[in-house]
Amino acid sequence: GGMGPPMSPAGGRKPSQQKDLTPEVIQFQETVKKCLLVDDVASIRQLFSARLRRISPSISVETAENGLEGLNMWQAAAEQGSPYDLLITDVVMPLMSGPEMVARLREVEMGGTNRTRTPVVGMSANTSLKDTQQYLDSGMDGFMMKPMPPDRQEVVQCLITAMMQSEAKQT
Repeated sequence: GGMGPPMSPAGGRKPSQQKDLTPEVIQFQETVKKCLLVDDVASIRQLFSARLRRISPSISVETAENGLEGLNMWQAAAEQGSPYDLLITDVVMPLMSGPEMVARLREVEMGGTNRTRTPVVGMSANTSLKDTQQYLDSGMDGFMMKPMPPDRQEVVQCLITAMMQSEAKQT
């Protein structure tokens, strides 16, 4: 990261959100139009959806309650030709866990013809290095602490980094 634009004098600050429009935020707004959020806790789905919409007002956030539902929604979207640009998933869920869903999703991608790789970010409150490595091994591209970091820039940085990781793994 560079130094950023010079600080404007205290008097000339607009009350608008311009200062929040960092290059990463703009990149996120331009690349993520449709996001799938998978978590078994309704309040977390609402909170995360709201946070994502604040970062990118035009984003479409769809939610699933477990890995199985998430996998089905992901597959349906891909088959309809309007795949998700990003998938954010909890780790521990009933019916199918996040890592299990991602492993299956990657299998489907490998078997498909010319299917783009969906960037996946895992999230959990339980993040020892060993766990994180396990999540990445399952096919996730990035990882975020739960609750979501309060700093918008940190959130966007994490998501963008994961998307770049995913692009690098695209075969």
